[in-house]
Amino acid sequence: MKLNDIEQKIKSIRDQINRHNHLYYISNSPEISDIEYDILFRSLLSLEEKFPEFITSDSPSQRISSAVSSEFKQFEHMSPMYSLANCFSEKEFLDWYKRTLDLSGYGQLDLVSEVKFDGLAVSMIYEKGIFVRGSTRGNGIIGEDVTNNLRTIKTIPMVLMGNVPETLEVRGEVIFPKSKFDQFNESRKTEGLSLYSNPRNLAAGSLRQLDSKVTAERSLDIFVYGVGYSIGNDLKTQWNVLNYLKSLGFKVSNLSSLFVKPQEVIDFYNTLVDSISNEDFSADGVVVKVNNLEVQQQLGVVGKDPRWAIAYKFPSIKSVTKLKNIELSVGRTGRISPVAILEPVNIGGAIVRQASLHNFDYIVNNDLKINDLVVVERAGDVIPKVVSFVPEGRKGVEFEWIFPEECPSCGSKIIRLEGESAHLCISSSCPAQLKRLIEHFVSKPAMNIEGIGIKQISILIDNHIIYNQADLFDLDSKKDEIINLNGFGEKRFNNWQKSIEESKKVAFSRVLVALGIPHVGLETAEIISRNFKSINNLIAASELDLVSLPSIGPKVAYSIQNYFSNEDNKYLVNQLISTGVRFDNSTDNMVVDSKLHGLKFAITGSFDNYNRADLVSIIKDLGGIVSSSVSKTTNYLITGDNPGSKLDFAKSNEVKIISIKEFIELTL
Repeated sequence: MKLNDIEQKIKSIRDQINRHNHLYYISNSPEISDIEYDILFRSLLSLEEKFPEFITSDSPSQRISSAVSSEFKQFEHMSPMYSLANCFSEKEFLDWYKRTLDLSGYGQLDLVSEVKFDGLAVSMIYEKGIFVRGSTRGNGIIGEDVTNNLRTIKTIPMVLMGNVPETLEVRGEVIFPKSKFDQFNESRKTEGLSLYSNPRNLAAGSLRQLDSKVTAERSLDIFVYGVGYSIGNDLKTQWNVLNYLKSLGFKVSNLSSLFVKPQEVIDFYNTLVDSISNEDFSADGVVVKVNNLEVQQQLGVVGKDPRWAIAYKFPSIKSVTKLKNIELSVGRTGRISPVAILEPVNIGGAIVRQASLHNFDYIVNNDLKINDLVVVERAGDVIPKVVSFVPEGRKGVEFEWIFPEECPSCGSKIIRLEGESAHLCISSSCPAQLKRLIEHFVSKPAMNIEGIGIKQISILIDNHIIYNQADLFDLDSKKDEIINLNGFGEKRFNNWQKSIEESKKVAFSRVLVALGIPHVGLETAEIISRNFKSINNLIAASELDLVSLPSIGPKVAYSIQNYFSNEDNKYLVNQLISTGVRFDNSTDNMVVDSKLHGLKFAITGSFDNYNRADLVSIIKDLGGIVSSSVSKTTNYLITGDNPGSKLDFAKSNEVKIISIKEFIELTL
């Protein structure tokens, strides 16, 4: 094949991938399966690897930069990114409209109403339809160059469609979806990392990562709403701008609307106030713009605020009320959080009786006391939280709250791990966390008991059939009761029994994971099982014995010792031992499947239906070896979405690269 033909083939594949990206991420109407897309993408990577002279900056393969920045360069915007004046009531909005009419000399002005997203404003520059640079808003004149990070956001097109201008600067707001915010924070909590307080801060923090691979791992999204600078088109109205941006392949909010009367804007605003919490993004108001771009130019700017636009903010989200008491809430992982009990107060249309206090340090650092008047904030869809106390409200009847020493759910001793702000209840019999503890116990990375999920667990607990994890191994004594429950039956029961019996053969390390000891994941559990051999040796181990092992520091050692110092936990372990669950490294009665015996695997990227722990468990159960890095001795690199630098090394060192589908085929 001639080089010219190869170049055209690469271009054709890129065009197909860009089209399918738009159908998937913008139009929500994919035409091909994920596997077909993966094959198409891999064919592009293969050709670009063989013919690197044809790699271009707009190729879908170049979304993630391989370089880590030491700092962000400053970048001057092609035209200023102005802030907006605010209004907070119907009267203030109508006053703005009247002033705008008077200044324009018109008797009526069409208005475009758009959602005011609560994210991070950015500017993106395209030359001849190709994305070349992106930056944050900064001070409105100069922003930070975050081009590589913006490339990782899949809803930002690298190449525009349709009638593209010579030069185009597009404005938009980068957001983090609300639906993924709690999940992201939960994973950080598991890793002992600090939490983000809201999706807006997470979006900003993600976009300002010096390593774009970190940004790529975040679920960032964007909505575009304007053109800052353009050469090669003749747009007349803001409504034309929004539709033109859609035609180029950008993601534009479908909530934007064109109105001819100010009352229509007010009705639109009131509708959003009631419904915005149902959307998968954070917003704090409505942006109203004069539709005619020529009139916008005529009206101009005063200070840093355009006269032709205003932010009509959602209702006040702060109020002052009395802190009546502080109670403790026990989460599903044993995390104990203080909750403010408030004098009921109306905040943004909702009656608030409780609010978050984060942790004990937050109470101390903010000098909060019982009977204080406190400022409570409710950011629309976000859980209300106490922001501060009102100093002038203190009358001498306020008193300090003392953090209890016992769990309010089970009475066990509350612990605080070294270097962490959170307090924990680690009792395996704590009613407040029992359902989730058992859900973790039966999960695939742990005991791998199939067919039992949180729904079935809840029914078994609510009907007083099981009281802890060990009771799962004695279901036969309550068979008649179980098979008569709604939705259950003898076939399901028999399948459970078979899976439960098989679970007794899982490795000691997986049993340790199943116990749910804080900070003990599969890798740590394997180190422990190899070195201590049995549960009795582990219980008898000193802190020095533990920290002398690789990857086990004081925090993990403290967590392990606290777990086994709890009598309920030791009782659970003894119960499990009596049922036949393995708590040592003996190979008696083990069935070894060696399909992957001696093969060395590494993993990169993310997978829709598997997490990393699932894959590691499968590989090790089949006799394979898993490494956290790729070397020349690695047999296979399993790749998912957004693969990291491991992929580059594998390519350059002839390590076999396989998809998740190809890996599953290896195991069959």
